Amino acid sequence: MTILQHSYHCISMKTSGDRRELMTDQFRKANIEVAFFDGVLVTGSDSDQIAATEGVTLGKFAKRLTLGELGCYFSHRRLWQALIDSDDEAYVIFEDDMFLEPGFKDITESLMSRYKQFDVVRLGPLTPRMRTHTYASLGEGRSVYWTKCTALGMGCYTITKDAAHALLKSTETFWGPIDFDIDRCWTHGKKVQLVYPVAATIMGLPSTIGHREEDRDRHIGFHERWWRRGTRHLYRLTVLLQRIRSRKDQRLTAPSKRTA
Repeated sequence: MTILQHSYHCISMKTSGDRRELMTDQFRKANIEVAFFDGVLVTGSDSDQIAATEGVTLGKFAKRLTLGELGCYFSHRRLWQALIDSDDEAYVIFEDDMFLEPGFKDITESLMSRYKQFDVVRLGPLTPRMRTHTYASLGEGRSVYWTKCTALGMGCYTITKDAAHALLKSTETFWGPIDFDIDRCWTHGKKVQLVYPVAATIMGLPSTIGHREEDRDRHIGFHERWWRRGTRHLYRLTVLLQRIRSRKDQRLTAPSKRTA
């Protein structure tokens, strides 16, 4: 069995020594070697200028992103670029508040052995209601599913080099937090799926780089509300088309049956 060349990377602030110790202990127990990636700390008040320094622009509905959300977004994008510049063909990316379920390494290697099928696969944290149709079985009662909604978090996921190229291009303009923008599959053309049962869950620690204003969504304007509703429908349509295309591809690659 050929496994795609991959490596593990954990986003963590330089000052988060306690978190790094917790994650290091988990990685040791999971028998994986993980490199820590220093999270981007954003300071200042001019969000447009901050975005410009990263070579991106903020769309109309992304101008209210908090500094923490921008830092989180930039951190993931920098890791995508690091993947492109590396000899690896895929990364497994963590944020530093994840709890790894037993068998985590086996799950990721199962994904990497079937890399031609996958682009981005969330490994957690998710709930059963977020999944829809099965895409592929990983064995041991675990499968990869299509998702029925957007903005499911970026705590732990796998990404291929090809998908990293597409996501960097599609996120040259931010429309919302990273967990929302990565689901804009109609712009980057890649599958964004999930594993269930999950391979990782949130430990419940206070967020350090991904803080989100709890009351912000209660006060969104009329145009943004309808824009969000439209993108939900566009997401579902895109996933439906991806499902149809994947079934067609599976039929084309299936061995033909000989008749006597």
